[in-house]
Amino acid sequence: MENLRIREYTKNDLPFMTALWGDAFGDAEVLVRRFYELLPEMGTAFVAECNGVPVGMANVLCAVVCGQRCGYVYAVAVKPEVRGKGAGTALMKHCRRMFSRLCTLPASEGLYSWYADCLGADKVSRCIYETIAAKASDVEIKNLSSAEYAAMRSEYKLNTAFPLAWYEYQRELCRYYGGGMFRSGRSIACGYLEDGVLKIKECLGPTDLIPELCRRLGAEKAELRTAFHAGKPFIAASFPLPETLNMCIALD
Repeated sequence: MENLRIREYTKNDLPFMTALWGDAFGDAEVLVRRFYELLPEMGTAFVAECNGVPVGMANVLCAVVCGQRCGYVYAVAVKPEVRGKGAGTALMKHCRRMFSRLCTLPASEGLYSWYADCLGADKVSRCIYETIAAKASDVEIKNLSSAEYAAMRSEYKLNTAFPLAWYEYQRELCRYYGGGMFRSGRSIACGYLEDGVLKIKECLGPTDLIPELCRRLGAEKAELRTAFHAGKPFIAASFPLPETLNMCIALD
């Protein structure tokens, strides 16, 4: 694509980025707007423009993984009429120049090879999925704020850490789709509802709260994702990491 330029976003780009996000991923505008309100605390974004007209975007959030600072690539999209013409690849190569270490959770199986070509990002983490049926119990469950969740998560001394604004957006996303952040004793979990299933993005500690949490939220069952040395591909990264990387709170 001729006359293509990649630059850091400005506030003037937000209407374009919000609309492109909605068209590409179908997320509610209120969530996308909230994401961009929090973005300055979470990281940055880059815009691809052709002849001065914006045609694509890539968001890069800050994270610490296994003691190393890295960028988490999120919500990459280009306008339909320019797909396959190099704008997305140019965005990724620019992100690679700006961040020495990058990781991402590809939205589909086929994108792992694309990120490998653009970023040199290999499949460094895998996960398994477990189904847990709803069941009434006397387990006490409390809703958590993002700050409370982040504080309890830090007690587990995991190999990943994120800015507080990351947790805030995660909580608002989960709550918008009928879920949230919860605790029971020393266990914490976050997730959202999708087609009657409670998608557990992360559960630390015993999973005893999940059956009762399903019942309270009106889900028939829960799907729990857990980092594991085998299973489905999960995180792709441009630098070596443990296969059991605990990054289940990725913004998918």
